[in-house]
Amino acid sequence: MAFRRLKTAGLALVAVCVALPAEGFQAQYPGQYPPGQYPPGQYPPSQYPPGQYPPDPYPSTYPGGRLPGGINIPPINLPKRKPKSEEDKKKDEKSKAPEFAALDGRMRRLGEKDMVVESRAGKMLRFRLLAKTRFENPKGEPVRDSLVRPGDRVEVRANPDDLETAIAVVHLGAGSEAERAAGAQPVEQGAIRTPEEADFGGVSTTRSEEAEGGAAPRESSMAEADAEILQDARHAASMFANGLPDFLVDQVTVRANGHTPSGPWIPADTVQAEVAYTGGEEQYRNLRINGRPADRPVDKTGAWSTGEFVTTVLDVLSPNTDASFKRRGDERMLGRTALIYDFAVSQANSHWRIVLQDGRECMAAYDGRLWVDKASSRVLKVEQRARQLPTYCGAASAESVIEYGFVRITGQEYLMPVSSLATACMQVGGCFRNELRFENYRKFAAESKITFE
Repeated sequence: MAFRRLKTAGLALVAVCVALPAEGFQAQYPGQYPPGQYPPGQYPPSQYPPGQYPPDPYPSTYPGGRLPGGINIPPINLPKRKPKSEEDKKKDEKSKAPEFAALDGRMRRLGEKDMVVESRAGKMLRFRLLAKTRFENPKGEPVRDSLVRPGDRVEVRANPDDLETAIAVVHLGAGSEAERAAGAQPVEQGAIRTPEEADFGGVSTTRSEEAEGGAAPRESSMAEADAEILQDARHAASMFANGLPDFLVDQVTVRANGHTPSGPWIPADTVQAEVAYTGGEEQYRNLRINGRPADRPVDKTGAWSTGEFVTTVLDVLSPNTDASFKRRGDERMLGRTALIYDFAVSQANSHWRIVLQDGRECMAAYDGRLWVDKASSRVLKVEQRARQLPTYCGAASAESVIEYGFVRITGQEYLMPVSSLATACMQVGGCFRNELRFENYRKFAAESKITFE
């Protein structure tokens, strides 16, 4: 999805804005999201060669049946080979299991004789389906192919000598409504190609050993596991951005002034606006300040913050930003388990631009924290704060917090911003705080007329 800067400081491009009649500033966030590549790890199970006991009989007598001197030789009774246990038999079967190449991705199209899967690297790959192609769950139990829908996460297994033919399709999990809606979007024919060896994560022989009550996790380091989780979050954010419908939402912003980043805060005014999102563009309309129509662009009236819908999350997760992540723990949010990651972005890779109304600007290094839903890989909350701002920037600090919640638009459920808090302080001129609420998400009516300037 493409974003462009609007004259009204569009939602998708600005993370924190503070504008003053004399000297204000705003922070821009260009939304870039070139999907990075993520090679999945391998799990080659070790082989166990079963022990062998030579079956040949041991000679029990000396020629003639006697030792020199006429002494009889007692027969030697060797132990017979014991029958194999069930565990040994399973190990034997495992050592004979055929090798396969595995690829993780999202189902995009499923037909009778072929399917298209979007890899983690964003490539559209076509696989042949045969009558003997198996559809199964992670435990190896068969599932109906009709249960695998576009947007669902799958693992495709192919013979290393014939990567174009799927020998098995493992249904790893159903996508959310938004992911399925995005996955059902038409795939450009010219973007589809046949898989190559570089698209796969390596060669394995069998699935992981099953533990009691379910399949055992892969034997990977914590760093590899976190990298996979963050890659899934990046992929989920990209699919969400591409599948976002046209919608309207009411934004209420309560602005306040203070002398320190922690207040106390003195209420300044309340801004109400209807935000229209259509065709990848955003615009404010019906703008009112303290109940009265605004006579100038909202970013010229005081502190203003935008960028809550998609751009902030995409930019933090973007490979171009090259943020460093460290797992902090987990927390319950919205009745779900969220994994918490601390992150940091250097000034050289930052896309967070602090802009003053007099034209001065600077890129801000920043750090923060990300909450990722363990089940859907969607970001539930993001915090960020600028650090080490240069003196010429004019701004002393900038922080923002965005919280997301599940809302329904056109009968489908989407994870959208429901509240945000942005705080900024000037080197001279005090501090400003914006409290945002997003209410009444609804379908964008076709008869509505919006003019983008």
